[in-house]
Amino acid sequence: MLKNLNIAIIGGSISGHLNALNLQRLGAKVTIFERSAQTSFKDRGVGIGVPTTVIDLVKSMGFFTEMVKHEHCPYFKRI
Repeated sequence: MLKNLNIAIIGGSISGHLNALNLQRLGAKVTIFERSAQTSFKDRGVGIGVPTTVIDLVKSMGFFTEMVKHEHCPYFKRI
């Protein structure tokens, strides 16, 4: 559907990655540009906080499997 289309996504947040995955599924060639010099997000504090409703949506889209490490957090505390 989107074959031969080159797309740049600015920002490697959860939404940037999900959009990239979805566009790749549709056939586009996607490059994510992230300002962080790190090549991995595994050592970034406690990780990315994602509301349960978003996790459910991502699971229903087939992007989030049980192989993805995650912890359930019943609430968020902002400091």
